[in-house]
Amino acid sequence: MFQFIKQRMKGAQNISQITKAMELVAATKMRRSQEIALRSRPYAYAALDLLRTLATLEETDKTPPLLQKRLPARTAVVLVTSDKGLAGSFNSSVLRRFDQFAKKEGVTPQNQNYLFVAVGKKAHAHLEKQGFAVLESFVRAGDYTTPDQVSPIASVLERQYVAGAIDRAIVFSTHFRTALTQEVIEREILPIEPAALTDLINEIVPETGRFSELRIENSELSKEAPKSFLIEPTPERVLGAIASHLLHMQVYHLFMEANASEHAARRMAMKNASENATELVQTLTITYNKLRQAAITKEITEIVAGAEALKN
Repeated sequence: MFQFIKQRMKGAQNISQITKAMELVAATKMRRSQEIALRSRPYAYAALDLLRTLATLEETDKTPPLLQKRLPARTAVVLVTSDKGLAGSFNSSVLRRFDQFAKKEGVTPQNQNYLFVAVGKKAHAHLEKQGFAVLESFVRAGDYTTPDQVSPIASVLERQYVAGAIDRAIVFSTHFRTALTQEVIEREILPIEPAALTDLINEIVPETGRFSELRIENSELSKEAPKSFLIEPTPERVLGAIASHLLHMQVYHLFMEANASEHAARRMAMKNASENATELVQTLTITYNKLRQAAITKEITEIVAGAEALKN
């Protein structure tokens, strides 16, 4: 019994050391993901400012396809999860939100009005388990998603929308609020809405903690009066190029938020695991000491009883 308890104590101590190291690594990656996402904000605001101005042009018949609204006959659903586990409820929360959406909207494998794009092994496995046909699957993105990795995903959605294969695109991912709080969001990214893009860029900055002071920057951007531009070669070509860039930027920001949320969730999961392991060691130590004390007391009692027996 003593040997068994000592082995469990040693195992729990080893687990605690591993989870503490993983917690520190996840915290570092989370901060790095935030910094990468925030660096793209100046470009994003400038592009949105120009898009809002161009969107006021009267040549509505020349509006690029990405900015044209259509009746939502066919929908592309993008599930954003991680490739790896040990992240608490990060993946299960996204998949649960999608299941609620599917039940509400009547999404079934036989329904041809929905196309699915899986990001991460967990999303791909869930869709296959439910019997859904996956149009595209993207895995092994790494700890920090790069624009080059996001470009194929955004390009698939862009091609499908321009070709008329889909009329809207919905992304299920995780929004990073603080290091302790992440929430699952359901965001419609196609057709492109400048107001929705502005909200997305503002939401990249956490509400509290590090970087929260940046939330006040450019808060009045959407209220500025339209500017006058001389556009070359033509407004529709410039607007089309900007719309394409903004779609890629929007997908990139969503993925960076998911990256930060994943690292934050893994950090909390590892912290909880470390605390549980520490508590287990303490409990086992108390149990070990009680058993050891009981064994010593029993031996002393036997010795005393033997001595008394010899006297008699």
